[in-house]
Amino acid sequence: PLSPRLDCVGPLARSSGDAAALLDPIFARGKKELPLRRATKSSARHGFRLGLPKAFFSEVLSHEVSSAFEEGVRVLREQGAALEPVSIPLLEETESAGNQIAWAEATHCHEQAGWYPGRAADYGEDVLTRLDMGATVPATAYLKAMRLRDSFIEHFHAAMARAKLDALVVPTTPVPAPKIAEETTAVGGTNHPTRALLLRNNRPANLAGLPAISVPCGRTAEGLPVGLQLIGAVMDDALLLRVAQAFELARPLLRPPLA
Repeated sequence: PLSPRLDCVGPLARSSGDAAALLDPIFARGKKELPLRRATKSSARHGFRLGLPKAFFSEVLSHEVSSAFEEGVRVLREQGAALEPVSIPLLEETESAGNQIAWAEATHCHEQAGWYPGRAADYGEDVLTRLDMGATVPATAYLKAMRLRDSFIEHFHAAMARAKLDALVVPTTPVPAPKIAEETTAVGGTNHPTRALLLRNNRPANLAGLPAISVPCGRTAEGLPVGLQLIGAVMDDALLLRVAQAFELARPLLRPPLA
């Protein structure tokens, strides 16, 4: 266990169709709900309305990830999706709020289990450092982060409803997979903490408990995979999977990266 407010279930699968097959029994969906069916080639062309956030997700982005993501967006447009710019309030605050909640709740979980701090020597240095950080989070900071979480959830759904969007489409991570022990990664000439970079674009959906899925949208010149993330409103899992499957069916149209 890490954080009761942020932990969520989700399969790792070879395709979104396989993810749909796994999620149906996990959710124990009722007969009145939309089944998580696999898409067919006839559904590759679609009329989805997808939002491109104006800020945050594209502010810290490596050139290779940006190029692969834009290629994915091009394919979505060519297959009939309407891409609309959208403003989502409080995105910049999600990273800090998520950290305050995760650090405090993780430390509490490990204290309750009797592992921390009594068995501190059994932890890896990186995990122990974060548990130590969680022990210093003030109650006021935790409560402030929880209030921001509630506000972000409200603003997110209001923005999606106003623009009549089926999902947001954003890069999964700002950089390709880093090397082991790479503590900092340069983006646009500025060094950023690697761990923070890898969490940055996933934190908004994680903080708000929103359904999200990452699907491959190409590779870098070195062959590293790049992900395209789709984020939907709460309870829109079936719709999100249909968008993901439609993109997967059109993926052969992606152009390879320039060497």
